[in-house]
Amino acid sequence: SIIEEFTPHYGRWCCGSGKNLTLVHSDFRLDNMLFDRDGTGVTLDWQTFSSGHPGRDTGLFIGCSLATEIRRQSEKAILAAYHQRMTALGVTNYSFEECFDDFRWGVFIGLQNVVIGMNAVQSTERGLKMFRQKLAKCCATIMDHDALQVLH
Repeated sequence: SIIEEFTPHYGRWCCGSGKNLTLVHSDFRLDNMLFDRDGTGVTLDWQTFSSGHPGRDTGLFIGCSLATEIRRQSEKAILAAYHQRMTALGVTNYSFEECFDDFRWGVFIGLQNVVIGMNAVQSTERGLKMFRQKLAKCCATIMDHDALQVLH
């Protein structure tokens, strides 16, 4: 299974070993965002804010929050907008290809969140449904982009 293949790489992945680090939300998903009618938004729930690999936030938001078909249709445009905004704010020496590889690296946060979450909270039907959906979206993203290869 994907979780079994990921497990031996978890320590290096978790630390972002050999990768760029930045400030990350670490729970960047639609449930933690509010949007006004004009499209402006605000991100909530900063309790897991830390230094980490930049792909954690894009991997979780794009790879595990969006419905799989919506992700497949829009992920490159979302990542391009994200990358463009980062470079407009002063990030240098960071190509779109690196941004995309970081997304592939970061999508594994969905596996981490499911495994930890299912063991840390009281099980409810709603919670189990949420974790199953997140796991399915995460695994689809990993398979679509052969993301296990970035761990080697």
